[in-house]
Amino acid sequence: MMLSGQIELHPEDQLGCTPFQVVYGVEAQLLVMEELPALQLMKAIEDSSFASSLDKRILYLQKLDED
Repeated sequence: MMLSGQIELHPEDQLGCTPFQVVYGVEAQLLVMEELPALQLMKAIEDSSFASSLDKRILYLQKLDED
């Protein structure tokens, strides 16, 4: 996006880093990317129709043990 008299901003700077990487570091982004499947699994379990939250926790822990 460019406003009059301003430099256009890009998602990556000259070093090839995103703003997230500049603030938190490349390693932090890699950790977040590794956690996404686990977070998606947890969301799917939370959205399921199990009887209790205890059942959901047990299923989530069992799935983590399988990996």
